[in-house]
Amino acid sequence: MAEAPGDGELLYQGVLSLRFTVSFQEYYCVLSDTGVLKLYTDEASAAAGAAPTKQTRVAGVKEWSGETMFGAHENSFKIVTYKGNAVSASARNRNEGTLWVKSITAVTEPESHEGQKLAKHKRKAARALEKEKKRQEEYEARAKAHRALPTVPSEKPDVPPISYLTDPRRTRLDARNFPKYREHLKAQKIETRLTASLDEAKQEEQKKKKKKKRKPKSEDAGSTDGDAPPPPPAGSPPSAAKASPPPPSGEIDFEICAKFNNLLKLGLSHAEVKSFMAAEGHAPAVLDQTSHYLTHGATQRAPESPTKKARKAAGPPPAAPPQPVSMPPPPTPAAPPARKSLMDQIRTGFSFKKKS
Repeated sequence: MAEAPGDGELLYQGVLSLRFTVSFQEYYCVLSDTGVLKLYTDEASAAAGAAPTKQTRVAGVKEWSGETMFGAHENSFKIVTYKGNAVSASARNRNEGTLWVKSITAVTEPESHEGQKLAKHKRKAARALEKEKKRQEEYEARAKAHRALPTVPSEKPDVPPISYLTDPRRTRLDARNFPKYREHLKAQKIETRLTASLDEAKQEEQKKKKKKKRKPKSEDAGSTDGDAPPPPPAGSPPSAAKASPPPPSGEIDFEICAKFNNLLKLGLSHAEVKSFMAAEGHAPAVLDQTSHYLTHGATQRAPESPTKKARKAAGPPPAAPPQPVSMPPPPTPAAPPARKSLMDQIRTGFSFKKKS
């Protein structure tokens, strides 16, 4: 609906029964935020932008009971025009009647609650309009700057230019053109990480080997009999160290003794250890001597394995507990003198001690 420049924006519209003469007549009324009230015959003419049947400026609203000489009207009130005339009006229902009264009050009484709400709405709409106007200006400025950029030729070259990565107008590399750019670098004999072969990169990764973590000793000690190392094949010749001549019968080879003792700690019996070490190339006589030495209690302790850390030296042997000194029994107190009866004291006579 087209409105005059001074009419303002639409505030409320609807059907009202107005009485300008003796009888009531229905009009389609349109109220603007400047207080202009336009009356149309129906809603279609108002939407088509036709000229209003009547037009006036409201100055206020009054309460009215709705009673007339010919009957009573519900949802009724009176509209006061700027000329001071009071026009009787009746809405179709209570909701529309309340909205008409509040809309007219907001326009005619700015200090009222409805007037303050209308002013707040106008300020909010003005800020939104200003924000949209500023956004439109920025968009036009960007469009103008974009149009000022040099045009790109329609025929796209097969090989992108060398300034593909350094062009300030490009913010990131397009993944679709990545293989072409790599071929371009190879053609120009420019070596970068993009032109490096995948085999070279894999070789560098293979050089970096992770260090193997050593298992704790508790896991080795808790292993079962099945975890014992298998004997070497019979065909393998013994090494020079293993083929060394056995020591004299009177001496003990503590290195073999330590190895024998370690295998015993793994849970093997003496016979199994002998057979295992004999398969390695040790002499049976030396093994029997070592087994006898470990079984029948050696005077000196067998040394530990050379691969293990040396144990801390034990401190001095604990001193023997001190023997309790026998004390002579305390002297027994002297028995108190026998108490004499009264008759004995009379017979022997009384003796009085002088106080010092």
